[in-house]
Amino acid sequence: MNIPFDPVFDQIPEPYATRAAAQLHALQSHSQGPPAYSVDQRGLPVPVWVRRGLPDEAGRAWEVLQTELHTAPRERPLCIYLHVPFCDSHCEFCDCYAFALRRHRERHTQSYTAHLCTEIGLWAGQVPLSRRPVTSIHFGGGTPTTLGWANLERLVGVLGAHFSVGPQTEWALETTSSSLDEEAFARLHALGFRRLHIGVQSLQDEVRQAIGRREPGAAALQKIERARGLGWIVSVDVITGLPGQTPAGLLDDLDRLVASGAEGFSIYELQHSSHNHRFFESHNLLSQPVLRRYLLFQLAFQHLEAQGYTKNVFNHLARGRDRNLYFTFPQRGEDLLAIGTISDGVFGNYHYRHPEYWDYTRQVSPHDPGLLGGLRRTPQEDRLHRIEVQLMSGHVDPHTLGEILGEDQATALLRKWLKHHMVAASPHGDGLALTTNGAWFIGQLLQEAIHCSSSTRPPGWTRLQE
Repeated sequence: MNIPFDPVFDQIPEPYATRAAAQLHALQSHSQGPPAYSVDQRGLPVPVWVRRGLPDEAGRAWEVLQTELHTAPRERPLCIYLHVPFCDSHCEFCDCYAFALRRHRERHTQSYTAHLCTEIGLWAGQVPLSRRPVTSIHFGGGTPTTLGWANLERLVGVLGAHFSVGPQTEWALETTSSSLDEEAFARLHALGFRRLHIGVQSLQDEVRQAIGRREPGAAALQKIERARGLGWIVSVDVITGLPGQTPAGLLDDLDRLVASGAEGFSIYELQHSSHNHRFFESHNLLSQPVLRRYLLFQLAFQHLEAQGYTKNVFNHLARGRDRNLYFTFPQRGEDLLAIGTISDGVFGNYHYRHPEYWDYTRQVSPHDPGLLGGLRRTPQEDRLHRIEVQLMSGHVDPHTLGEILGEDQATALLRKWLKHHMVAASPHGDGLALTTNGAWFIGQLLQEAIHCSSSTRPPGWTRLQE
């Protein structure tokens, strides 16, 4: 097979190596031309506001949203996401929007909590919204526990008092294992949290030291087992391409995490950005072949799928009770109320976004939720959104594709995706399932669907090269 070579191939055991090679070979054009898909040119999905900006400024966006909230079906459930941009320390490998609190920690945490409570009150003042059933309340970040227990308890209390939460509502929280101790477990349990998403990344101690994790992998496993002992759902982040990571180490990580009771895995490729450029330089990762991260990505997916985990989002594999409720809200046709700096929400087909930290804290008031702006999807974008939701969920319905793109365009696109192993027949017999290749190239697949949609494209889209 005419495929690139990386020494990591020799370290991948069978049958995974053969399967990974077959997936990689399927990317080739089978002609003298360039590959149909290049591993080096992976693209992740981007939200609609990235594609064409936020045409509605903050004031106009809030006006539109208030109308939207009063006309939406009152029985339609919603999810709530609350963003906390603080961490105890800065992880140099991380490309997320978060920063460590050192000086003036108490002032920042109390001030930000007060701003969040103000924004929550403003949303809750839209009475139809406050009465709609809440599926999940998800605290993300950053590390939400850096707010401190008093502030976290205040936020939970305000959300519980203002929205229609009940036994059906799942309270979820993102964290690191080092932020969890017996007091944390007791307080979180008392507050009602029952799902924990832990940024494990790796259990190999030498890898953890390289990425700045403060405790050994065995301690992280103990925290997962402790949470499972409380009856919580636990999911974890695992990153491929970390310095010192090997196929054997990755497989060992997955086996130990499965044995500990983790019910969900979010698999990420180590992403290079301005936030972690120094980390890439210091560990000589700028010259590391992207192929290596792709192969480890393939390995992780194959190994988890062999143990009964299936995708409910393109990069999240789950089994048991883990429904990944916050990330899967579009599949259920729910709305998302997003609160806090840089968070994105959507009601119906209207999207809104908050600004970065300093602008957010200057702007929020009892009359202003601190928005950056918003936009309404066009009718064309609404149709494409149905395809996007399916692809992001790891499932493709050929009938939906044909309805939106037209039979000829849909057939041509599906033939291409099948030929290059982006999709395959679903083992459940309900259409097509996204393969690991499809998960890697999810951004390109979405762009191809847009290219095929029609000659009249939404503002901001560029025609793909044939």
